[in-house]
Amino acid sequence: MRYLDGEDPGYPEAALLAELESVRSKVAGMRADHRSPDTTMSDDMNHLNPATIGALIQLMLGGIPTGRDVATLHACVRYFDPVRRRAGLPQQVAALVELISEGEVTLQLVNLDPVEAKVVVVQGGAYAEHQIALVRSTAVEAAVDHSHFTVRLAPGAGARLTLTIRRYINQPTFAFPWV
Repeated sequence: MRYLDGEDPGYPEAALLAELESVRSKVAGMRADHRSPDTTMSDDMNHLNPATIGALIQLMLGGIPTGRDVATLHACVRYFDPVRRRAGLPQQVAALVELISEGEVTLQLVNLDPVEAKVVVVQGGAYAEHQIALVRSTAVEAAVDHSHFTVRLAPGAGARLTLTIRRYINQPTFAFPWV
């Protein structure tokens, strides 16, 4: 919360470093476990599962981590790669949610590829439950009035976008934006 209030600018780096240390620790635990499969309890191995995504959900989606019991994902935004026709960011694209307020979300998208442009679909909410009314950047302001919009990032370029959002007004769906 302090980060979203502008009081802890180092939080994204600290959260990612802590998550990487957790992965290192869990992998070390897996490598140190020399038991055979027939002597290992298989009912709860999550304490050694190196697939930790909590910080990424918070930082990239502005969401609440689902936890080990896999609760429903609540997030401000979700991303899709229309070129590869899949959920998630295109390769070499980074995202960071910088601000969340009652009616706005500010995020930063960066294309790390110095040669190729990238296209990203930004969706309001994990299940398109939020309606995006308006998108603003320093260069442009565009009315959207839809659950998603498309951004083209030039090679090596980035954009800070502020989305005006009406929350929880759309019927949630698992459908991809192009369906």
